[in-house]
Amino acid sequence: MKADVGFSTLEEEKKAGKEAIESATESIEEPDLTFLFTTEFYEQSKVYGSIKEEIGDSQLLGFCGGGIISPEGILEKGIGVGVLKGKNLQVETVLEEGLDDAPNDAGIRAGEKLKKKFDSGTVVLLPDGFVPNLSEVVRGVYDAMGPNFNYMGGGTGDNLKFFKTFQFTEEDIKSGAISAAVLSGPEIGTSLGHGWKPRKESLTITETEGKKILEIDGRPAFDIYSERLGDISLDEFEEYGMKHPLGIADMAGNYTIRDPIDVDEDKNIDLVTEMSEGSVAYIMESDMDDLIDKAGEVAREARKEVPEPKFALLFDCISRTLLMDDKFKKELKSIRESIGEDVPILGALTFGEIGSYSDVPLFHNKTVSCTVIGE
Repeated sequence: MKADVGFSTLEEEKKAGKEAIESATESIEEPDLTFLFTTEFYEQSKVYGSIKEEIGDSQLLGFCGGGIISPEGILEKGIGVGVLKGKNLQVETVLEEGLDDAPNDAGIRAGEKLKKKFDSGTVVLLPDGFVPNLSEVVRGVYDAMGPNFNYMGGGTGDNLKFFKTFQFTEEDIKSGAISAAVLSGPEIGTSLGHGWKPRKESLTITETEGKKILEIDGRPAFDIYSERLGDISLDEFEEYGMKHPLGIADMAGNYTIRDPIDVDEDKNIDLVTEMSEGSVAYIMESDMDDLIDKAGEVAREARKEVPEPKFALLFDCISRTLLMDDKFKKELKSIRESIGEDVPILGALTFGEIGSYSDVPLFHNKTVSCTVIGE
C-alpha cells in the first residue's frame, strides 16, 4: 500500500485543487482511491473538477467540512487530498440523495449498493450534516449491511454558517446527500471516543420535537438543566452548554454525546442531533487534559490493529475546536504521536461523528473518530 496527502490554501479553486493533488500524487501515479476534503470558501464544482482532471480512473470520496486537518494544524480555508494505491485495495463508492425526505430509506439504499460486491470491510459514511435525523441514515446503512462491516465517518458542514454543504464521489457532487465508500483488502483499524464523564444524577428526556428537547423530567428542559448546574441564567447557557453536553449511556457504560447549542424563549433546548423521548441521559463534564488524552487513546486504539500504518483518516468534532481553542493543537499533536508522525494523515472538522463502541454504529457529537489503514 502506498499513500500520501497534499494540501493547499490558494484562493483560486483550480490552482488550489491542482496544488493539493500534485503534492499528494508526487510519488503515486494513478491512485485507486482519492479522498477530497474542502471548505466552504471555494466554489465546490471548480475544486471538484480540478481534482477529477488529475486522478484518472481513481474512485473518489469527499465532502465540504468545517476545516481541514493537516499535519500543520487546522486550515479554515483550504483543500486536503489523500491518495491510496494498493494491490489488495478494493473500493466501492455511492452517492445517495433523499436524506431530507426519507433518511432511513436513503441509508438503506446506500447500504444495499455498497454491499453488492463485499461481505465485509470498512464503511466510510459522509452524510450532509445539516439534514435532520442523521441517526436514521446511519441506522439504514447498518440495517442494509449488517455487523460484518466496521463503520466510521462524519457529518459534512461549513464554517458554522449552517447554510449548505456538499458531498461527492467520482460520480458527481451533491448537497443533501450521503457520500460513502466501503474499503476492503488492507488491514484497517477504527476507534472512537470523546473524554466526557457523567455528573452524578441522571435525567429522563420526557418530550422532544425534532432537534429540540421540550421537557426533562416532566418540566421545561432549561429549568432542569439550569438547576443541575447551579441555577445558571439563560445568558450563561452558551458557555455552560459548550462545557456540559448531554450523554446517553449504553449497557456497557459508554456514552453517546448530544451537543446543546441554544435555548429559546420557551426554555426548549436545541441540539445538534436528535434525542429520543424516554432517553436516560446525564449532564457531562470534562477538562482539557481529559479530552486531549482521550483523543490520543482513540488514535492508539486504531493504530494497534495495524502493524504497518500507511495512512490515517480523522474526523474531529468542530465544537471541540471551539471549546479547546489554542489547546486543540495539543489534541492533534497527541493523535499524531499515537499514530506515528511519519504516517500521512488527512482529516476534517465535522458536524457529528460516526462510529461504534461495539457492532452497531451511532451518530455522535463532540467526539473523535480515527481510522488507520495499513498493508
